[in-house]
Amino acid sequence: MRIYDNGGETFDRYTVVFWDGECLGIGDTGNVPNGFCMHVGSVYDGSVVEGEHLGSRISLAEMTPAARQAVRNELLLARQLRSVA
Repeated sequence: MRIYDNGGETFDRYTVVFWDGECLGIGDTGNVPNGFCMHVGSVYDGSVVEGEHLGSRISLAEMTPAARQAVRNELLLARQLRSVA
């Protein structure tokens, strides 16, 4: 998993690229009612291109607590979906 932080230049501050190439855009506040947390594309279909424009690479621990929780929730959901497939 790779995480990029643009330092808050945009509402979707963080871009998370998961192992399967799917990407999640996340704001500082994660997926709270007025937050931003949604699928934004994939590196494999070309809808997301990794690079400097996404910001600096960071670790999960460097994200805001709410954004970090949004990533954890996404990972738990993916695990649950795999277990029923």
